[in-house]
Amino acid sequence: MTTITELQATITRMQRHLDYVRKLAREKDAEIKQLKSGPPEDKYDAEPCLIHQDDNLSIYQNDYRDIIDKIKFDCIITDPPYNIGYKYNKYNDKLTEEDYIKLLKPLKSYKLCMLHHMKPVIKYFCIPNNLSPTDNFVWCYNSNLGRQHRDLVFFNTKPNKKNVGMPYKNLKDKRIQKMMKEGKQRKMTTFFTDINLVKNVSKEKVKNFTNQLPIKLYERMIKLISKEGDTILDPFAGTGGLAIACKNLNRKCILIEQNHIDIIKQRLKL
Repeated sequence: MTTITELQATITRMQRHLDYVRKLAREKDAEIKQLKSGPPEDKYDAEPCLIHQDDNLSIYQNDYRDIIDKIKFDCIITDPPYNIGYKYNKYNDKLTEEDYIKLLKPLKSYKLCMLHHMKPVIKYFCIPNNLSPTDNFVWCYNSNLGRQHRDLVFFNTKPNKKNVGMPYKNLKDKRIQKMMKEGKQRKMTTFFTDINLVKNVSKEKVKNFTNQLPIKLYERMIKLISKEGDTILDPFAGTGGLAIACKNLNRKCILIEQNHIDIIKQRLKL
């Protein structure tokens, strides 16, 4: 027959087990909330390091996350690192998935044209931030690379296709010939092949730098997302090509770059 002492001991063991189960449940709830909310927010508060400034161009040497909320601009055009293990001189292109999500996250609130590949954009930018692209175009090019295209992906703005004229096809068609004589061009198409990669033999090639974008591509993105007089930000400025395209099209430009300031200054003759 069970004594009162034995019964009390059993109740105590059951209470301890229940407390342990409750503790596990709280920990699991916390894990689920963390997954739903995404990676914890990091705080970025370094002061802007202004390298150059004139009426049309500002250049900062910073992690863009430190200063993006301290500067004024109308939209963003950028070609961010793709996190594929590319061997840059100073930048680690193989972040953890969590850190790569954090790298792109601050861009979510702005009018944005991001040059990337659609699959990682969806995985590392759209899903974590509950975003959907407003539009996208595919830039196709001839090369020896495995991938022969990149996507122009737009967020928080609808690109103005009327601003970009494309060459007509079917040039023997009399109707096309008539429109060409009138100076007309066809509207922007969902994919385009008329802009080549910057190669080692290209006139605009910058020495000692890879992954350089053609100025014509920058100009096309600028026309799609902005109007004359706008200020455009590139938070991953590379060689500063956006500044050249902005000058050509009467826009102002802000460049943010951590590692290639000397290349930018040399290219822009500053």
